[in-house]
Amino acid sequence: MIKLVKRHRTGIPIPIMFFAEAGDITGLMPWTYAHCMQASDAVRDVLAPHIVDSQPFTTLISDLHESVEQLTGRLDTSRARNIRRGESLPMEMAINQVSRQDAYTLLARFYQERGVRQPDWDYFTLIAQRCDIWSTTLEGRLATIDVVLRDYPDRVRVMYGCHNVACELSGAQRGAIASTVHWKQVLEYKRQGFHWYDWGGIVTDRDSPYYGITKFKLAFGGVERTEWNLTLAGSVVRPVLHLAYAWQQRRNASPGAVRCL
Repeated sequence: MIKLVKRHRTGIPIPIMFFAEAGDITGLMPWTYAHCMQASDAVRDVLAPHIVDSQPFTTLISDLHESVEQLTGRLDTSRARNIRRGESLPMEMAINQVSRQDAYTLLARFYQERGVRQPDWDYFTLIAQRCDIWSTTLEGRLATIDVVLRDYPDRVRVMYGCHNVACELSGAQRGAIASTVHWKQVLEYKRQGFHWYDWGGIVTDRDSPYYGITKFKLAFGGVERTEWNLTLAGSVVRPVLHLAYAWQQRRNASPGAVRCL
């Protein structure tokens, strides 16, 4: 399990737990407020008395217990072809050679270009303490960034990834580089002894504008898994949060309401 503590703007510490197992969870203090990310069904059952919000999170998992030959056999034809194409490009990959600030700047610019909410800097720096930052350069220019959360030896989980919008890459080059980088990550984390490579979430709605990213991930042959993102509260905090969530749901359901993200 990974446990981080984020400071609310009021100064209150908010624990954030990733990949908790049932044995990691004990009784919550009356004033506790926490988030438990990607919890199993078993953990959700244990925490049921403390849950004020529960959201399913669907991801893909590659089993790193499998041999390289088995993992290779799971690649679809187009993904294997893209990996071969990427390996022929004059690019170099490195781990933890780019600063958190430079990685964040690249990610923020990428998300802004696509009209997607940028990652919060404080949260990013908190997460990045437990991450590898993968970078790819093509002909001397920074081309891609991937931020991968490490929970040794259980799993690694892709948190963020982007290409450099200032680096003029064709669609074919982007596909080849992304395919190769993720494949090298799978092999590297297998070599390091991790058990699972978590692709960082998928959408199952084929009409979603993000389904193309899901198709990219599916082409590596991972297995779909549904986990739970939970908001937890102790006995004192829980009634207040239940009221707050009920109010927010009514507000979102009102005609003309604008949901705050």
